[in-house]
Amino acid sequence: MIASNRKNMLKLLKSNPYEFCEMDDEFRNDWELAYSVVSFDGGAYHCIGERLLDDKEIFLKAHETYTGNLRYSKLTGNREICIVSVRGRGSTLQDCIESFRDDYEIVSLAVEQDGFALAHASNRLKDNPTIVSISVNKSGRSFQFASNRLKRDKGFCLDQVMSNPNCLEFFDLSLINDVEILRAAFEKDKTSILSVSEKIDVTTLPKLPILGSFLNNFKLD
Repeated sequence: MIASNRKNMLKLLKSNPYEFCEMDDEFRNDWELAYSVVSFDGGAYHCIGERLLDDKEIFLKAHETYTGNLRYSKLTGNREICIVSVRGRGSTLQDCIESFRDDYEIVSLAVEQDGFALAHASNRLKDNPTIVSISVNKSGRSFQFASNRLKRDKGFCLDQVMSNPNCLEFFDLSLINDVEILRAAFEKDKTSILSVSEKIDVTTLPKLPILGSFLNNFKLD
């Protein structure tokens, strides 16, 4: 009878894994049932019982089909699990313990998967040129989370704008008006200039006639 009931329960859960959330703790803390549920749908991981939230095998099974479960788990201090998690979804860096957000390997994997994961890195790594370069290569707008020191570093910013000109709008104002940087951004992607058009000083435009002409034509259009 028990086996029959369990079989019917699994049949129900396979058709709707989220029914597991409504079951008694006795069932939600049953390892076999929990493992089966996350096998059906990794997104149902948050339904499993409290006692199983530190179980690596269940977490990894759920991760195969849903990569955003770290925040529900009790594994945020497990380095192996954090690495697996950020490889699948960089933004889960925010769910790792603080020391892991200052871990070069973990943060580099996170920003490689999602540039915006830089927002959750430690201040030390937001000031790391390699980490920020990986992030910008993935998403130019992630440069907003870089350190102020890097935003003022002309050589570094020139490299970044040549990699992904969408980072331009987050440079220090002095660099947004730098002719060399504006020229590099314009040559890489003309439209990147539009994001900073309101910040470009009128004294800068005569030094780059082609840029002034582009902005004037765009306004006319």
